[in-house]
Amino acid sequence: MTGFAIGMGGVGVTLLGVIADNFGAPAAVWTITLLPVVTFLLSLLLPKDNLKGA
Repeated sequence: MTGFAIGMGGVGVTLLGVIADNFGAPAAVWTITLLPVVTFLLSLLLPKDNLKGA
């Protein structure tokens, strides 16, 4: 799991570099700011745990 996280971090840094090169540093900072919001909204689509049987 740690290796996957480090690998995804490398991919993320590369993508942010591409965004910064093409659109500027402010666009990369806004991307970093909006990613947790998008992730939270996507997490709302996950199915709820059914704890009635526990």
